[in-house]
Amino acid sequence: MSRRIRPFIKQVARSRVGHLLFVLSLCFVLIAFYPLSLNPPQLVSCVPTKEEVYTITEVLKYPPTWVFAIGITYFPSMLLTKILTGAVDILFSLSCYPTARVELVIFLICSSTQWMLVGCGVEWLIRKRRIP
Repeated sequence: MSRRIRPFIKQVARSRVGHLLFVLSLCFVLIAFYPLSLNPPQLVSCVPTKEEVYTITEVLKYPPTWVFAIGITYFPSMLLTKILTGAVDILFSLSCYPTARVELVIFLICSSTQWMLVGCGVEWLIRKRRIP
């Protein structure tokens, strides 16, 4: 089994389209999904401490339509991030700021893996189409 996994991981890691999608994804996530002021977590609920008080405008902010349209493609990463962050939150019962930081790291790992796999799949389809 590991004989098949290692070449696959190498193929995914060498995917140029995957690297391009990864960089574009990273830029989009850092600019659109997670603004610099990491307020409450985006995908998991939390209980704020006394120091973590939010105004209603910070909690009820809606993204622009283009962010929502592109964000739909992140659904697999969001789902996996929600599950993993929920598990971490249950194990360690963190407050909002640490939960938001853990969520961001998990989401970056999940989305980068997703887009590297998508890029590898696109390259595979291009190669398959060229061979008669």
